[in-house]
Amino acid sequence: MSDSQAVEEQTTTVDGVAVTKRFETDEFPVPAVAFEFESTRETPVTVRVIDTVPETVDIGDLGFHPEYGSEFWIINDNQIIFERRFAPGEEYTTVYGVRATDADSGETFMTEPTVETVSSPDDGSETTETGGGDDSDGTPIESAIPGETNVVRDALGGDSSVPGLDDEQDDPIDIDLDVDIDETDDTEADTVGEDGHEESEEGTDQEQSAAPAAGESDRPQAGPSAEHAQSLVGELAGEIERGAVTDEELDRLRGALGVEDDDGSEASAGERDGAVTAKLDRLQADIADLRAYTGALEEFLAENGTGEQLVEDIEATRDRLDELGGQLEETEESVAAVREDLTGVEEAVGDLEGTVESVEDQLEEKAAASRVEGVEETADELDGRLETKADADELADLRERLDELEEFREQIVNTFG
Repeated sequence: MSDSQAVEEQTTTVDGVAVTKRFETDEFPVPAVAFEFESTRETPVTVRVIDTVPETVDIGDLGFHPEYGSEFWIINDNQIIFERRFAPGEEYTTVYGVRATDADSGETFMTEPTVETVSSPDDGSETTETGGGDDSDGTPIESAIPGETNVVRDALGGDSSVPGLDDEQDDPIDIDLDVDIDETDDTEADTVGEDGHEESEEGTDQEQSAAPAAGESDRPQAGPSAEHAQSLVGELAGEIERGAVTDEELDRLRGALGVEDDDGSEASAGERDGAVTAKLDRLQADIADLRAYTGALEEFLAENGTGEQLVEDIEATRDRLDELGGQLEETEESVAAVREDLTGVEEAVGDLEGTVESVEDQLEEKAAASRVEGVEETADELDGRLETKADADELADLRERLDELEEFREQIVNTFG
């Protein structure tokens, strides 16, 4: 168990087969529920595990990886069913992935599963069951044909190929079972399971809703005849498991399907049943995966458009990038020219600064000379003023003396008459 696993694992042992269920968040690319099988039996055995999907989880958010047994899983309402035959002493691991938004709490997925060992009709033994109280009561896997499923880990994980869908098939496959089977009413075949209990009409509606959309006109559509053939195949599988088919009819069916032992000898009834059941299981899984892949492809095309549209968008984006690249080159050239002009301006500014300094020096010299001339003129003016004042003083003195002489003359005149 990984360090990130916060939920305790569960182990169930049935008829010498141990099944361990655990929830992993680090071991796989996405959160996943893993089942580890370990058989200690000395004989082969077919094991069926029925796990209940939490009500809060959309069944479409689950996915199965082709490298971990996706072909052995089918979906039935809120249950997912795994069935596989194990060799003596074999160990095997299968997982189903969970969309990250639904995996916030791993505890919701750790319900106890139902584990069954399914024996062949000629073994004379009954199915042994243990686990989470599932109400299927050993219902054969053929009665749990899924109405819809999803290849979440193939489509959401970005895997461009889905196993079984890449092989080209030019002509439809015609299967002539050559077995006399009384046709039953279509309604009864759709609503009544192998155990005699009626199924809800919801399953039928889900199967009809899982048909490919109208946008896939260039791919052969599965019409009413295909659905009728599928119901006949499911009914035939149920008849075989219940042992209601005679050995002669099984031989005819075996011949039609080409089932033989490795040495070319006729297989036993139990081995024939197992081979036919395995082929039917694989056929049902392929149909379910094809429906899910078709739905995922339709959603992808609806959101992203066709491949031609994507190519056109990419080419338009590339043209836009080329245009931006040209504009960037022009901008770089303009910036280089501006840098050259700026260098010339800087040189001109340097020359201008030198000229300004020279002019300032000249102005300072002229200002000094002008100040000297002003001082000299001021000195001359002061000298003139000083000379004028001296003359005025002498003139005043002379006038005073003249006045004194005039007074003296008058005194003499007055005295001598």
